[in-house]
Amino acid sequence: MFALKAGQQVEVLRHLTNRRSAAAEAAEQAIRQLTAPEPLLPTDQLTLPLARVRSTLLGKEGSQARAYWQAVAAALPEAMGFEQRTRRPATDSFNAALNYLYGMLYTLVENALLAAGLDPYLGLFHVDEHTAPTLAFDLIEPFRPWADRMLIDLCLDGLWQADFTDTKPEGGVYLNRAGKRFLIPRWNEYLTGREPFHTYQVSRTGSIYRYASALRQKIDLFPLPA
Repeated sequence: MFALKAGQQVEVLRHLTNRRSAAAEAAEQAIRQLTAPEPLLPTDQLTLPLARVRSTLLGKEGSQARAYWQAVAAALPEAMGFEQRTRRPATDSFNAALNYLYGMLYTLVENALLAAGLDPYLGLFHVDEHTAPTLAFDLIEPFRPWADRMLIDLCLDGLWQADFTDTKPEGGVYLNRAGKRFLIPRWNEYLTGREPFHTYQVSRTGSIYRYASALRQKIDLFPLPA
């Protein structure tokens, strides 16, 4: 999943360099980090306790994410710029839109897991999220860059506007009714588009369902304990 996510992020950054040549230097620097030859998890750590393995992977993911988002932020129009990736709540219009897109993507991934006969609440990586569909949080990772790229293009085309979001008195930036009315149909249409992913040549939604099914098949291959 990490390798697929990194590969998708590289595609987003290459897409950025084609659209914004001024962002090429930051994008190329991030690409070098995302495609570094060293493994995410050294072989001498494969037998460590799960908590240690998770800690190592989280650290690698964090450093890759910082490089990726710095390159994205540098390429956006000034009105859509942001200092860092923010969640719960967002602190700017771009992050607010991205959080909303990820929320819709979570629902799709969870439905794909259920269709594959997997329990979305039995995750491996995001296990600190109690009473949450942690397996959906795991499986969403390779597909996040699709939402990233769609929103980036909306910003570069001048279609995503700051007045699609409101700042709440208690803090945080959220999509308003106009923002949701604009974003939801475009996201649904985007998911119907075909894009090569892994070994699949189907719609983006179809790839998510196939990937969940492939995970189920992989799990079924593990021998049951005696």
